[in-house]
Amino acid sequence: MKRSPPARVGDELEVLAGPWDNTGCARSDVDGWELRAAGALPGERAVVRVDAVSRGAPVLFGHRVRTLADGAVQRRKSPCSVHVRCGGCPLIVSGEGQFAAKISSGLGSLPAALASTLSEPDAWIRSPRDLGYRHKGALLPDWGRRLKLGGFARGTHEVVDHAGCSVLAPSLLRAAGAAHKRLDPVLSEGRGGVQPPGDPGADNALRSLVLRGNRGGQVLLTAVGWSESARPWLEEALADAVGDGVDGVHFQAFGAPGDRVEGPEPTERLAGAGTLREEIAGVELTLRPLAFFQVNPDVLEGMVGLLRHELPDRGVLLDLYCGGGALGISLAAGRPDLRVIGVERDGRALASAGKDARRLGIDATWLEGSPESCAPELPASPDVVLLDPPRSGLKAAALAAVLALAPTHIVYVACHGPSLARDSAAILAAGYRVRRLVPADMLPQTPHVEWLAFFERT
Repeated sequence: MKRSPPARVGDELEVLAGPWDNTGCARSDVDGWELRAAGALPGERAVVRVDAVSRGAPVLFGHRVRTLADGAVQRRKSPCSVHVRCGGCPLIVSGEGQFAAKISSGLGSLPAALASTLSEPDAWIRSPRDLGYRHKGALLPDWGRRLKLGGFARGTHEVVDHAGCSVLAPSLLRAAGAAHKRLDPVLSEGRGGVQPPGDPGADNALRSLVLRGNRGGQVLLTAVGWSESARPWLEEALADAVGDGVDGVHFQAFGAPGDRVEGPEPTERLAGAGTLREEIAGVELTLRPLAFFQVNPDVLEGMVGLLRHELPDRGVLLDLYCGGGALGISLAAGRPDLRVIGVERDGRALASAGKDARRLGIDATWLEGSPESCAPELPASPDVVLLDPPRSGLKAAALAAVLALAPTHIVYVACHGPSLARDSAAILAAGYRVRRLVPADMLPQTPHVEWLAFFERT
Protein backbone atom coordinates (compact mmCIF):
# COMPACT_ATOMS: atom_id res chain seq x y z
CA MET A 1 0.00 0.00 0.00
CA LYS A 2 1.37 3.38 -1.02
CA ARG A 3 2.20 5.64 1.91
CA SER A 4 0.74 9.11 2.12
CA PRO A 5 3.15 11.88 1.11
CA PRO A 6 4.85 13.71 3.98
CA ALA A 7 3.95 17.09 2.51
CA ARG A 8 1.48 18.76 0.17
CA VAL A 9 1.96 21.27 -2.64
CA GLY A 10 2.81 24.64 -1.14
CA ASP A 11 4.30 23.24 2.08
CA GLU A 12 7.77 24.39 3.06
CA LEU A 13 10.28 21.83 4.35
CA GLU A 14 13.65 22.29 5.99
CA VAL A 15 16.13 19.81 4.51
CA LEU A 16 19.80 19.01 4.20
CA ALA A 17 20.31 19.01 0.42
CA GLY A 18 21.87 15.88 -0.99
CA PRO A 19 23.58 15.12 -4.32
CA TRP A 20 22.36 16.49 -7.65
CA ASP A 21 20.36 14.29 -10.01
CA ASN A 22 20.83 14.43 -13.77
CA THR A 23 18.55 17.48 -14.02
CA GLY A 24 20.48 19.50 -11.45
CA CYS A 25 17.98 19.04 -8.61
CA ALA A 26 19.39 18.25 -5.16
CA ARG A 27 17.95 15.05 -3.71
CA SER A 28 17.02 14.65 -0.05
CA ASP A 29 15.12 12.09 2.00
CA VAL A 30 11.90 13.22 3.69
CA ASP A 31 10.30 10.43 5.70
CA GLY A 32 11.16 7.83 3.08
CA TRP A 33 10.18 10.03 0.14
CA GLU A 34 12.71 11.60 -2.19
CA LEU A 35 12.57 15.38 -2.44
CA ARG A 36 14.11 16.85 -5.61
CA ALA A 37 14.82 20.53 -5.07
CA ALA A 38 15.70 22.84 -7.96
CA GLY A 39 18.20 25.53 -7.05
CA ALA A 40 19.51 23.76 -3.93
CA LEU A 41 23.22 23.01 -3.52
CA PRO A 42 24.55 19.74 -2.10
CA GLY A 43 25.42 20.03 1.58
CA GLU A 44 23.48 23.19 2.34
CA ARG A 45 20.57 23.33 4.76
CA ALA A 46 17.67 24.97 2.97
CA VAL A 47 13.97 25.68 3.04
CA VAL A 48 12.27 24.06 0.04
CA ARG A 49 8.73 24.70 -1.14
CA VAL A 50 6.91 21.66 -2.56
CA ASP A 51 5.68 22.25 -6.13
CA ALA A 52 4.35 18.81 -7.05
CA VAL A 53 3.81 15.30 -5.68
CA SER A 54 4.43 12.32 -7.94
CA ARG A 55 1.44 10.07 -8.52
CA GLY A 56 3.45 7.00 -9.39
CA ALA A 57 6.50 7.09 -7.12
CA PRO A 58 7.41 8.37 -3.62
CA VAL A 59 8.88 11.59 -4.99
CA LEU A 60 8.27 15.25 -4.15
CA PHE A 61 9.35 18.09 -6.45
CA GLY A 62 10.18 21.54 -5.17
CA HIS A 63 12.47 24.55 -5.29
CA ARG A 64 14.78 26.23 -2.83
CA VAL A 65 13.23 29.24 -1.11
CA ARG A 66 16.16 30.27 1.08
CA THR A 67 19.39 28.91 2.50
CA LEU A 68 19.75 28.44 6.27
CA ALA A 69 23.35 27.21 6.33
CA ASP A 70 25.96 26.97 3.58
CA GLY A 71 27.53 23.70 2.44
CA ALA A 72 30.79 22.94 0.68
CA VAL A 73 29.56 24.38 -2.64
CA GLN A 74 29.76 28.16 -2.79
CA ARG A 75 26.55 29.93 -3.80
CA ARG A 76 26.92 32.92 -6.10
CA LYS A 77 24.76 35.41 -7.92
CA SER A 78 23.98 34.10 -11.39
CA PRO A 79 26.22 35.67 -14.07
CA CYS A 80 23.56 34.95 -16.72
CA SER A 81 20.51 37.12 -17.41
CA VAL A 82 18.44 34.33 -18.98
CA HIS A 83 19.20 31.24 -16.89
CA VAL A 84 16.05 31.29 -14.74
CA ARG A 85 13.72 30.99 -17.72
CA CYS A 86 16.09 29.04 -19.97
CA GLY A 87 16.90 26.22 -17.55
CA GLY A 88 19.85 25.06 -19.64
CA CYS A 89 22.39 25.72 -16.87
CA PRO A 90 20.73 24.59 -13.62
CA LEU A 91 23.98 24.78 -11.63
CA ILE A 92 24.97 28.30 -12.61
CA VAL A 93 24.34 29.69 -9.11
CA SER A 94 27.04 27.34 -7.75
CA GLY A 95 30.63 28.54 -7.81
CA GLU A 96 33.65 27.06 -6.03
CA GLY A 97 33.12 23.36 -5.39
CA GLN A 98 30.73 22.79 -8.30
CA PHE A 99 32.87 20.26 -10.17
CA ALA A 100 33.68 18.23 -7.05
CA ALA A 101 29.97 18.11 -6.16
CA LYS A 102 29.10 17.00 -9.71
CA ILE A 103 31.63 14.19 -9.47
CA SER A 104 30.36 13.10 -6.07
CA SER A 105 26.78 13.16 -7.37
CA GLY A 106 27.67 11.17 -10.48
CA LEU A 107 29.65 8.49 -8.65
CA GLY A 108 26.40 7.22 -7.20
CA SER A 109 25.43 5.80 -10.59
CA LEU A 110 28.71 3.87 -10.96
CA PRO A 111 29.61 0.46 -9.50
CA ALA A 112 32.11 0.35 -6.65
CA ALA A 113 34.76 -1.23 -8.91
CA LEU A 114 34.77 1.95 -10.97
CA ALA A 115 34.12 4.54 -8.27
CA SER A 116 36.95 3.21 -6.10
CA THR A 117 39.51 4.02 -8.82
CA LEU A 118 38.60 7.71 -9.05
CA SER A 119 41.77 9.69 -9.68
CA GLU A 120 43.15 12.29 -7.30
CA PRO A 121 41.74 15.82 -7.80
CA ASP A 122 44.94 17.08 -9.41
CA ALA A 123 44.27 14.73 -12.35
CA TRP A 124 40.68 15.85 -12.92
CA ILE A 125 40.21 17.60 -16.24
CA ARG A 126 38.79 21.00 -15.38
CA SER A 127 37.47 23.58 -17.80
CA PRO A 128 39.72 26.66 -17.86
CA ARG A 129 36.58 28.69 -18.58
CA ASP A 130 33.36 28.16 -16.69
CA LEU A 131 31.64 30.80 -18.85
CA GLY A 132 31.92 31.48 -22.59
CA TYR A 133 33.31 28.00 -23.15
CA ARG A 134 30.69 26.62 -25.52
CA HIS A 135 31.75 26.75 -29.18
CA LYS A 136 28.63 25.24 -30.71
CA GLY A 137 25.05 26.36 -30.26
CA ALA A 138 21.74 25.36 -31.85
CA LEU A 139 19.36 28.33 -31.62
CA LEU A 140 15.64 27.84 -32.12
CA PRO A 141 13.66 30.66 -33.78
CA ASP A 142 10.40 32.28 -32.71
CA TRP A 143 8.72 35.27 -34.30
CA GLY A 144 6.39 37.62 -32.45
CA ARG A 145 7.05 41.34 -32.37
CA ARG A 146 10.70 40.50 -32.84
CA LEU A 147 12.79 37.47 -33.62
CA LYS A 148 13.97 35.31 -30.74
CA LEU A 149 16.86 32.88 -31.21
CA GLY A 150 17.40 30.59 -28.25
CA GLY A 151 16.12 27.46 -26.54
CA PHE A 152 12.91 26.17 -25.06
CA ALA A 153 12.08 27.32 -21.55
CA ARG A 154 12.16 24.49 -19.03
CA GLY A 155 9.12 22.25 -19.49
CA THR A 156 7.55 24.35 -22.27
CA HIS A 157 7.84 25.15 -25.97
CA GLU A 158 8.33 28.85 -25.34
CA VAL A 159 11.57 30.04 -26.92
CA VAL A 160 13.86 32.03 -24.62
CA ASP A 161 16.25 34.32 -26.47
CA HIS A 162 19.90 33.50 -25.76
CA ALA A 163 21.28 36.96 -26.52
CA GLY A 164 22.36 37.17 -22.86
CA CYS A 165 23.63 33.58 -22.60
CA SER A 166 26.80 33.40 -20.52
CA VAL A 167 28.09 29.97 -21.64
CA LEU A 168 28.09 30.57 -25.41
CA ALA A 169 31.44 31.83 -26.69
CA PRO A 170 31.43 35.58 -27.41
CA SER A 171 32.06 34.86 -31.09
CA LEU A 172 28.82 32.85 -31.28
CA LEU A 173 26.85 35.64 -29.62
CA ARG A 174 28.21 38.11 -32.20
CA ALA A 175 27.22 35.74 -35.02
CA ALA A 176 23.73 35.35 -33.54
CA GLY A 177 23.47 39.14 -33.42
CA ALA A 178 24.40 39.35 -37.09
CA ALA A 179 21.64 36.84 -37.90
CA HIS A 180 19.12 38.80 -35.82
CA LYS A 181 19.97 41.97 -37.71
CA ARG A 182 19.34 40.37 -41.08
CA LEU A 183 16.38 38.13 -40.34
CA ASP A 184 14.24 40.63 -38.40
CA PRO A 185 13.40 42.91 -41.34
CA VAL A 186 12.75 39.97 -43.68
CA LEU A 187 10.32 38.39 -41.24
CA SER A 188 8.61 41.69 -40.47
CA GLU A 189 7.91 42.09 -44.19
CA GLY A 190 6.44 38.59 -44.40
CA ARG A 191 9.10 37.29 -46.76
CA GLY A 192 10.03 34.28 -44.60
CA GLY A 193 8.82 32.13 -41.75
CA VAL A 194 10.01 30.34 -38.65
CA GLN A 195 8.94 27.13 -36.91
CA PRO A 196 11.21 25.40 -34.38
CA PRO A 197 11.27 21.59 -34.12
CA GLY A 198 8.05 20.05 -32.84
CA ASP A 199 5.06 20.13 -35.14
CA PRO A 200 6.18 20.32 -38.79
CA GLY A 201 6.46 23.86 -40.08
CA ALA A 202 5.75 25.42 -43.44
CA ASP A 203 8.09 24.17 -46.15
CA ASN A 204 9.87 27.52 -46.36
CA ALA A 205 10.23 27.97 -42.58
CA LEU A 206 13.49 28.22 -40.64
CA ARG A 207 13.67 25.53 -37.93
CA SER A 208 17.02 26.38 -36.30
CA LEU A 209 20.30 28.23 -36.66
CA VAL A 210 23.42 26.24 -35.79
CA LEU A 211 26.57 28.14 -34.88
CA ARG A 212 29.93 26.36 -34.91
CA GLY A 213 33.03 28.28 -33.84
CA ASN A 214 36.69 27.74 -33.07
CA ARG A 215 38.88 29.29 -30.40
CA GLY A 216 40.25 31.70 -32.96
CA GLY A 217 36.88 33.48 -33.08
CA GLN A 218 35.76 32.18 -36.49
CA VAL A 219 32.15 31.03 -36.86
CA LEU A 220 30.13 29.00 -39.36
CA LEU A 221 26.39 29.70 -39.41
CA THR A 222 24.04 27.03 -40.74
CA ALA A 223 20.37 27.81 -41.36
CA VAL A 224 18.28 24.64 -41.09
CA GLY A 225 15.03 24.83 -43.04
CA TRP A 226 12.07 22.49 -43.07
CA SER A 227 12.66 21.90 -46.78
CA GLU A 228 14.75 23.07 -49.71
CA SER A 229 12.18 25.80 -50.39
CA ALA A 230 13.50 27.72 -47.36
CA ARG A 231 16.92 28.12 -48.95
CA PRO A 232 16.26 31.10 -51.32
CA TRP A 233 15.04 33.58 -48.72
CA LEU A 234 17.56 32.47 -46.12
CA GLU A 235 20.41 32.80 -48.60
CA GLU A 236 19.24 36.27 -49.57
CA ALA A 237 18.96 37.32 -45.93
CA LEU A 238 22.13 35.79 -44.51
CA ALA A 239 24.75 35.63 -47.26
CA ASP A 240 26.09 39.12 -46.53
CA ALA A 241 26.65 38.22 -42.85
CA VAL A 242 30.08 36.96 -43.94
CA GLY A 243 32.51 39.52 -42.61
CA ASP A 244 30.10 40.69 -39.90
CA GLY A 245 30.85 38.15 -37.18
CA VAL A 246 30.34 35.19 -39.53
CA ASP A 247 32.96 33.42 -41.66
CA GLY A 248 30.73 31.02 -43.57
CA VAL A 249 26.99 30.63 -44.20
CA HIS A 250 25.46 27.22 -44.92
CA PHE A 251 22.02 25.70 -45.48
CA GLN A 252 20.60 22.32 -44.50
CA ALA A 253 17.12 21.02 -45.27
CA PHE A 254 15.66 18.70 -42.65
CA GLY A 255 11.96 17.98 -42.37
CA ALA A 256 11.78 14.99 -40.03
CA PRO A 257 10.48 15.24 -36.44
CA GLY A 258 12.86 15.55 -33.51
CA ASP A 259 15.79 17.81 -32.73
CA ARG A 260 18.30 16.45 -35.25
CA VAL A 261 19.53 18.91 -37.85
CA GLU A 262 21.83 17.04 -40.25
CA GLY A 263 19.80 15.52 -43.06
CA PRO A 264 20.65 12.89 -45.67
CA GLU A 265 21.80 15.50 -48.18
CA PRO A 266 25.11 17.35 -47.68
CA THR A 267 25.05 20.78 -46.10
CA GLU A 268 25.13 23.45 -48.83
CA ARG A 269 27.63 26.29 -48.56
CA LEU A 270 25.95 29.60 -49.42
CA ALA A 271 28.79 32.04 -48.79
CA GLY A 272 32.23 32.26 -47.20
CA ALA A 273 34.19 29.46 -45.58
CA GLY A 274 33.17 25.84 -46.01
CA THR A 275 35.01 24.53 -42.94
CA LEU A 276 37.14 25.81 -40.05
CA ARG A 277 40.22 24.48 -38.31
CA GLU A 278 40.62 23.94 -34.56
CA GLU A 279 43.99 23.20 -32.99
CA ILE A 280 43.83 20.54 -30.28
CA ALA A 281 47.07 19.77 -28.42
CA GLY A 282 49.12 21.04 -31.36
CA VAL A 283 47.10 19.19 -34.02
CA GLU A 284 44.92 21.06 -36.55
CA LEU A 285 41.56 19.35 -37.03
CA THR A 286 38.77 20.18 -39.48
CA LEU A 287 35.45 21.52 -38.21
CA ARG A 288 32.47 20.93 -40.50
CA PRO A 289 29.31 22.99 -39.95
CA LEU A 290 27.06 20.29 -38.45
CA ALA A 291 29.52 17.52 -37.60
CA PHE A 292 29.96 16.30 -34.04
CA PHE A 293 32.88 17.93 -32.27
CA GLN A 294 33.14 18.52 -28.53
CA VAL A 295 31.65 21.92 -27.69
CA ASN A 296 34.39 22.65 -25.13
CA PRO A 297 37.71 22.41 -27.01
CA ASP A 298 39.72 23.34 -23.90
CA VAL A 299 38.51 20.21 -22.12
CA LEU A 300 38.94 18.11 -25.27
CA GLU A 301 42.57 19.24 -25.27
CA GLY A 302 42.91 18.12 -21.65
CA MET A 303 41.46 14.72 -22.55
CA VAL A 304 43.94 14.30 -25.39
CA GLY A 305 46.82 15.21 -23.05
CA LEU A 306 45.70 12.59 -20.55
CA LEU A 307 45.30 9.90 -23.22
CA ARG A 308 48.74 10.61 -24.62
CA HIS A 309 50.21 10.16 -21.16
CA GLU A 310 48.27 6.99 -20.30
CA LEU A 311 48.37 5.03 -23.58
CA PRO A 312 51.23 3.39 -25.50
CA ASP A 313 52.73 5.40 -28.35
CA ARG A 314 53.11 2.43 -30.66
CA GLY A 315 51.00 -0.45 -31.91
CA VAL A 316 47.39 -0.50 -33.12
CA LEU A 317 44.70 1.84 -31.83
CA LEU A 318 41.08 1.01 -32.71
CA ASP A 319 39.08 4.24 -32.51
CA LEU A 320 35.45 3.06 -32.39
CA TYR A 321 32.62 5.59 -32.81
CA CYS A 322 35.40 7.85 -34.06
CA GLY A 323 33.28 10.57 -35.70
CA GLY A 324 35.66 12.90 -37.50
CA GLY A 325 38.65 11.22 -35.87
CA ALA A 326 39.49 13.95 -33.35
CA LEU A 327 40.76 11.64 -30.61
CA GLY A 328 42.53 9.04 -32.74
CA ILE A 329 44.21 11.59 -35.00
CA SER A 330 45.30 13.75 -32.06
CA LEU A 331 46.84 10.71 -30.36
CA ALA A 332 48.63 9.48 -33.48
CA ALA A 333 50.04 12.84 -34.60
CA GLY A 334 53.80 12.79 -34.14
CA ARG A 335 53.75 9.07 -33.30
CA PRO A 336 54.79 7.25 -36.48
CA ASP A 337 54.66 3.85 -34.74
CA LEU A 338 50.99 4.19 -33.79
CA ARG A 339 48.53 2.93 -36.38
CA VAL A 340 44.90 4.07 -36.19
CA ILE A 341 41.84 2.16 -37.40
CA GLY A 342 38.69 4.24 -37.09
CA VAL A 343 35.11 2.93 -37.23
CA GLU A 344 32.11 5.21 -37.73
CA ARG A 345 28.66 5.02 -39.32
CA ASP A 346 28.77 8.56 -40.76
CA GLY A 347 30.54 8.44 -44.12
CA ARG A 348 30.90 12.23 -44.26
CA ALA A 349 32.71 12.22 -40.90
CA LEU A 350 35.04 9.48 -42.14
CA ALA A 351 35.84 11.41 -45.31
CA SER A 352 36.83 14.40 -43.18
CA ALA A 353 38.92 12.19 -40.89
CA GLY A 354 40.70 10.72 -43.89
CA LYS A 355 41.63 14.15 -45.24
CA ASP A 356 43.01 15.25 -41.88
CA ALA A 357 45.01 12.05 -41.45
CA ARG A 358 46.56 12.33 -44.91
CA ARG A 359 47.40 16.00 -44.35
CA LEU A 360 49.14 15.10 -41.08
CA GLY A 361 50.91 12.02 -42.45
CA ILE A 362 49.16 9.60 -40.08
CA ASP A 363 48.95 5.88 -40.78
CA ALA A 364 45.18 5.40 -40.59
CA THR A 365 42.42 3.22 -41.99
CA TRP A 366 38.76 4.26 -41.84
CA LEU A 367 35.87 1.79 -41.90
CA GLU A 368 32.24 2.79 -42.34
CA GLY A 369 29.82 0.90 -40.12
CA SER A 370 29.35 -0.25 -36.53
CA PRO A 371 31.90 -2.13 -34.41
CA GLU A 372 29.97 -5.37 -34.90
CA SER A 373 29.54 -4.97 -38.67
CA CYS A 374 33.22 -4.13 -39.14
CA ALA A 375 34.50 -6.80 -36.75
CA PRO A 376 35.74 -9.16 -39.52
CA GLU A 377 38.06 -6.39 -40.76
CA LEU A 378 39.50 -5.55 -37.35
CA PRO A 379 42.75 -7.08 -36.09
CA ALA A 380 42.70 -9.38 -33.08
CA SER A 381 44.47 -8.36 -29.86
CA PRO A 382 44.93 -4.65 -30.69
CA ASP A 383 46.96 -2.63 -28.22
CA VAL A 384 44.15 -0.17 -27.47
CA VAL A 385 40.43 0.05 -28.14
CA LEU A 386 39.13 3.58 -27.66
CA LEU A 387 35.36 3.72 -27.16
CA ASP A 388 33.47 7.01 -27.41
CA PRO A 389 29.85 5.87 -27.91
CA PRO A 390 26.66 7.94 -27.86
CA ARG A 391 24.82 8.62 -24.63
CA SER A 392 23.00 5.28 -24.82
CA GLY A 393 26.32 3.43 -24.65
CA LEU A 394 27.22 0.22 -26.47
CA LYS A 395 24.74 -2.15 -28.00
CA ALA A 396 25.16 -5.72 -26.80
CA ALA A 397 26.46 -6.85 -30.20
CA ALA A 398 29.03 -4.04 -30.31
CA LEU A 399 30.28 -4.80 -26.80
CA ALA A 400 30.57 -8.51 -27.63
CA ALA A 401 32.54 -7.66 -30.78
CA VAL A 402 34.96 -5.48 -28.80
CA LEU A 403 35.56 -8.10 -26.13
CA ALA A 404 36.08 -10.81 -28.77
CA LEU A 405 39.06 -8.83 -30.07
CA ALA A 406 40.75 -9.17 -26.63
CA PRO A 407 42.52 -5.79 -26.66
CA THR A 408 45.27 -5.11 -24.13
CA HIS A 409 43.74 -1.79 -23.10
CA ILE A 410 40.19 -0.44 -23.32
CA VAL A 411 39.47 3.24 -22.80
CA TYR A 412 35.80 4.13 -22.44
CA VAL A 413 34.91 7.82 -22.87
CA ALA A 414 31.41 8.14 -21.43
CA CYS A 415 29.00 11.04 -21.54
CA HIS A 416 26.42 9.16 -19.43
CA GLY A 417 27.34 7.46 -16.17
CA PRO A 418 24.57 4.81 -16.18
CA SER A 419 25.64 3.64 -19.66
CA LEU A 420 29.23 3.33 -18.48
CA ALA A 421 28.06 1.46 -15.38
CA ARG A 422 26.12 -1.07 -17.47
CA ASP A 423 28.83 -1.65 -20.07
CA SER A 424 31.67 -1.80 -17.54
CA ALA A 425 30.03 -4.81 -15.86
CA ALA A 426 30.56 -6.84 -19.04
CA ILE A 427 34.11 -5.53 -19.47
CA LEU A 428 35.04 -6.51 -15.92
CA ALA A 429 33.39 -9.92 -16.32
CA ALA A 430 35.53 -10.52 -19.42
CA GLY A 431 38.73 -10.42 -17.38
CA TYR A 432 39.63 -6.74 -17.28
CA ARG A 433 40.32 -4.52 -14.29
CA VAL A 434 39.79 -0.80 -13.92
CA ARG A 435 43.08 1.01 -13.68
CA ARG A 436 41.81 4.56 -13.40
CA LEU A 437 38.68 6.71 -13.64
CA VAL A 438 39.13 10.37 -14.55
CA PRO A 439 36.30 12.93 -14.73
CA ALA A 440 36.22 15.83 -17.19
CA ASP A 441 34.13 18.99 -16.83
CA MET A 442 32.96 19.24 -20.43
CA LEU A 443 29.83 21.29 -19.64
CA PRO A 444 30.26 23.61 -16.64
CA GLN A 445 27.03 24.92 -15.08
CA THR A 446 25.26 21.65 -15.94
CA PRO A 447 25.17 18.32 -14.05
CA HIS A 448 27.02 16.61 -16.91
CA VAL A 449 30.33 14.85 -16.21
CA GLU A 450 32.42 13.19 -18.92
CA TRP A 451 34.13 10.05 -17.61
CA LEU A 452 37.33 8.42 -18.92
CA ALA A 453 37.61 4.85 -17.66
CA PHE A 454 40.87 2.98 -18.27
CA PHE A 455 40.65 -0.83 -18.35
CA GLU A 456 43.47 -3.31 -18.85
CA ARG A 457 43.43 -7.05 -19.45
CA THR A 458 44.47 -9.08 -16.41
